[in-house]
Amino acid sequence: MNLCYLDKDNQYPESFTITNAEEHDRNHFECLVDKTEATYVVDRGYFDYQLLDRLHYDGYFFVTRTKSNTTITVLEQIELTKRKTTDGEIISDQHVILGGGNNHVTEQFRLVTVLTKGQRLLRIVTNRFDVSLICIRHAGRLSCSLSI
Repeated sequence: MNLCYLDKDNQYPESFTITNAEEHDRNHFECLVDKTEATYVVDRGYFDYQLLDRLHYDGYFFVTRTKSNTTITVLEQIELTKRKTTDGEIISDQHVILGGGNNHVTEQFRLVTVLTKGQRLLRIVTNRFDVSLICIRHAGRLSCSLSI
């Protein structure tokens, strides 16, 4: 499902594709991701270094959570001006390279780490360097429960 996000209280489904339960939605990824300069919030099932690189090179923006075994190389630590959010605390904002060895992204991305009020650590990766931490945090919360 493509969800159009107007603001934190207003979202609506823009389009959707119905598949059988045996087929993974990732097989229909190209049908759903069709607007350059849109930001796609995806769950960890879409977390793949080659896919993230391709989205970036093709002009799509994304927000997703990392997998627990993701290798992260920090290139730059961004100073935080506001740590507290309504539902937790932002721990860090960093420019990073994901992966290592022969399996890695070729571009640097932004990694925002959040500790929720429930003491859950979320690592949210995006190629959006131009939006606020709160916007990334909100999109990261959506990626916990939505897929495209």
